[in-house]
Amino acid sequence: MPPRFKNTSSPQALLDAAEAVALRDGVGKLTFDAVAAEAGMSKGGVLHHFASKDQLIEAMVRRTAGEWRDCYMGAYEQTPEGPGRMARGIINHCLMCDEAWTEPLRRRFSCVLAARHRRHLAELGHALLRCGT
Repeated sequence: MPPRFKNTSSPQALLDAAEAVALRDGVGKLTFDAVAAEAGMSKGGVLHHFASKDQLIEAMVRRTAGEWRDCYMGAYEQTPEGPGRMARGIINHCLMCDEAWTEPLRRRFSCVLAARHRRHLAELGHALLRCGT
């Protein structure tokens, strides 16, 4: 199977592959073998970047949190000052860019679901849900 992601050796490409697996097959099927196959590389290549499944899931959650933070701050900065600035910014962004919220959110929530399945990462998933909704 040819690689689905450019520069498959990069951690970002592996995170993309992990999200694709979790979204398509469910978080129960998120394994190093599945991520490696999705990225078109060896399991050892995945392990080079992520020594454990917990590290992989934590990286997925951290990336998602950063992207949401950047999105929210961008919406905030583009909104005129006044009461409810953040709420108005986020609502306007969602209304104007609804297609930007469907597929990316589906992909990103896959990492939250994966984190919730790992007992000690569950609180990280809960925190992300609280800040992302």
